[in-house]
Amino acid sequence: MWINLGSVYYSPSSVFSLDLSLMRQIDELYLDYPFPGSPTLQDLLLGERYKVGRLHARTLMKGMGTEAIYRRLRSPSPIEIFILTFCAGNPLADPLMSGPWTSSAFP
Repeated sequence: MWINLGSVYYSPSSVFSLDLSLMRQIDELYLDYPFPGSPTLQDLLLGERYKVGRLHARTLMKGMGTEAIYRRLRSPSPIEIFILTFCAGNPLADPLMSGPWTSSAFP
């Protein structure tokens, strides 16, 4: 049986105190503004007098499990959400079901 010696002798490295303070600041900013990604977060941290690069901010965000909240590709638009939630099942309110092309328009 072969055992990888790298896994036997591995000890996780400790996190630097500067990174801990950056993580704390990122967490506070993320609670206030959950929308910015790493470039905007870099600017926000610069405003708080933390000099950090975009890649390091992204690495810290990934390590914390945070990501920017934004509209994903092919997520429904606000009008599609309105049609799906408020107009479903009501043929008079549904714009797709209330035209001359529907079978209810013909006697």
